[in-house]
Amino acid sequence: MGGRYLEDVTHTMTDNMPFEGRGIVGFNNSAKRYEYSWIDSMGTAISFGTGTMAADGKTINWETRMIDPVTKVEMTMYSTDTRINKDHYLSEMFITLPDGSKMKTLELDY
Repeated sequence: MGGRYLEDVTHTMTDNMPFEGRGIVGFNNSAKRYEYSWIDSMGTAISFGTGTMAADGKTINWETRMIDPVTKVEMTMYSTDTRINKDHYLSEMFITLPDGSKMKTLELDY
């Protein structure tokens, strides 16, 4: 598709349970923002997110809306993808707790 999208494919084994996830990421020229969709083997929901590049030109700040599979209530997740250098990339994900504070739920260091 002309290099317009990045496909993210993840296969891992966690606690002897296989995990598979797939995402599509691209920049929407009309909306002037990054957009993605994500599916994985832990549920049946499709997550959608939007992101904007930070002023540093190295970090994309994401906001994702999804249905919490436990509470069945829509929630918002926040994440950052930061390019440290040409060989180092850091992804962090946070959720908002009922008291309004944020808790880190995932960190991937590539």
